Amino acid sequence: MVELSFSHGDEVRFRLAKEELDAVVLESSEKDIVLVKLSSGYNIGIPKENILFARKIPRKRIVEEKKEFALPKKEGLGSIGIIATGGTIASRLDYKTGGVKPLS
Repeated sequence: MVELSFSHGDEVRFRLAKEELDAVVLESSEKDIVLVKLSSGYNIGIPKENILFARKIPRKRIVEEKKEFALPKKEGLGSIGIIATGGTIASRLDYKTGGVKPLS
């Protein structure tokens, strides 16, 4: 069996018997299965015995600066609150669960 040196959240290229695939490693409760998220969004489990080779792919980090802004308050108008319920569109990937967390 190949030595696997990656952890959840890492992007990894896997070589299997009939294909190569790039995926993000998720936390798995089964010790003999590597759980991954494919670029299509699907989660799959790969038996460790089927992995011929695996290596981490360096991630390109894009850091966006959060711009602070203030809206002018109009005299005589009250305040309101906004609740964002954007679902998947307003979320980011949680590498531990394979699900999403809200952007904040």
